[in-house]
Amino acid sequence: MFRIIYGCFTQETNTFSPIICRREYFEASGISKGEEVLRRFCGRKAYPSGILNYLTDAEDTEVIPTAAYMSQSCGRVDQAVCDEFLDIVLKTMKENEPYDGIFLTLHGGMCTTVYDDGIGEMLERIRAAAGPDVLIAASTDLHANITKKVIRNLDILTGFHEYPHTDTYNTGLRAAKLGMEALRSGKRPAMACVKLPMILQAEASSTKSGPLYDLVQSAEKRAEAGAFKDFTVYHMQPWLDIEEAGASVVVIADDPQTAKKEAEDIGRKYFDLRHVLKHRPITVDEGLDLCIGHRTGELVVLSDAADNPSGGATGDSVEVLRRILERKLDIRAAMIVADPEAAKEAEALGEGASAVLTIGGKIDPRFYRPVTHEATVVKVLDPVFGPGAPSFGRAVLIRMRNTDIILVQYPQYNFSKEQFTGFGLRLEDYDMVQVKSSLAYVDSFKDVTSRMYNVDTPGSCTPDLVSLGFTRIPRPMYPFDDPDDLRPAPPVLHADLLPAAR
Repeated sequence: MFRIIYGCFTQETNTFSPIICRREYFEASGISKGEEVLRRFCGRKAYPSGILNYLTDAEDTEVIPTAAYMSQSCGRVDQAVCDEFLDIVLKTMKENEPYDGIFLTLHGGMCTTVYDDGIGEMLERIRAAAGPDVLIAASTDLHANITKKVIRNLDILTGFHEYPHTDTYNTGLRAAKLGMEALRSGKRPAMACVKLPMILQAEASSTKSGPLYDLVQSAEKRAEAGAFKDFTVYHMQPWLDIEEAGASVVVIADDPQTAKKEAEDIGRKYFDLRHVLKHRPITVDEGLDLCIGHRTGELVVLSDAADNPSGGATGDSVEVLRRILERKLDIRAAMIVADPEAAKEAEALGEGASAVLTIGGKIDPRFYRPVTHEATVVKVLDPVFGPGAPSFGRAVLIRMRNTDIILVQYPQYNFSKEQFTGFGLRLEDYDMVQVKSSLAYVDSFKDVTSRMYNVDTPGSCTPDLVSLGFTRIPRPMYPFDDPDDLRPAPPVLHADLLPAAR
């Protein structure tokens, strides 16, 4: 019987966000400990369920859960939260010796208030406590930042193949299957990583069609044919201004030579796409012009992607609302704005009350300004979402001119039509819905409308990466630099990074 320690820690950091990700953000999305982890995720199709379902269904495994800490993206994680999670993991490991493996569900693009390489530091502490012989496997988001510490301390690493992310469950399954195959056979595979001097716009990085789709599909076919065991094309969270930043490719194979060769080949092809993978949004006024008169009778979805909470932005931009009010447009619009202060004020006013309210633009004044306008409190909301959905906290529906604004406490992800219908709104009542998402909203709204557009707004998730003022990333780095001799780094093997004694 293989004894397996399991843990989950997911948070995506945007180093340009001013929000420190404290414990309350993890509480809003969900903290589980001990057996509660299994009750929460087993039998479901959530991201952690990919590993857990495989392990708990296997007849030769015993799963020992530690904790699951999950948060919405924002700024750096308070180191105290990471230490709290690690204390649980390390204590569980100590109390359950001996064990054969440690399996982790991670995001991989996490920085703390102390460490840029938050995940690398976490893995290093777990490896130090486990010793060299215990297998450690992890699944991650494809926006993870793969550092040498990550590669050194993991035996198995799998990442999403799809963006927008629709293969999260299968990514966990891949990690579980590869990890258990290694334990059952007694043979560890080889793992190689190629780091690329490239950061791509999130909006230009879809794997659903185009050049990245072709690249991933080609690699998947080669893996299925037995050329290698597994691969991940990592985009990296684009808004990480840290020293070991950059896209990467990881390949797992039976032997080191194959792993290195395939990682180098996929990495070269990936890097060669950098001039093709570009995105330019339309202006806010161009987007609003499409909504005037509801010309086709089809809902328009405008995305203020630069304020994307899924990428760590603050969710409090009101730039689109500002132009609606400045132009005195009567389009029927709906949007979500994170403003705990205004939500509390509106709730205190009560349903049906009218007052001049100042909303938005308070959390990140570098990019945003508030809007002050007369508003009517329509309803204090009781949102209904699916099981395991993160909490928006206090929520109140107000109306400014002809625009319905859902004021919320926490800047949770903002790309799903269910977030509007879950608050009781009907999409058919609107000419335009505003979301805050780079790409994920397209999958959510594709059965409702074909009229979906990203608009050019300021924010910490802007696709104009050069404008953000990166200062710590390695240089040269595309798109900040593009000299003729810019090349991917040579492939690095997991085994090459190990201490001599291991």
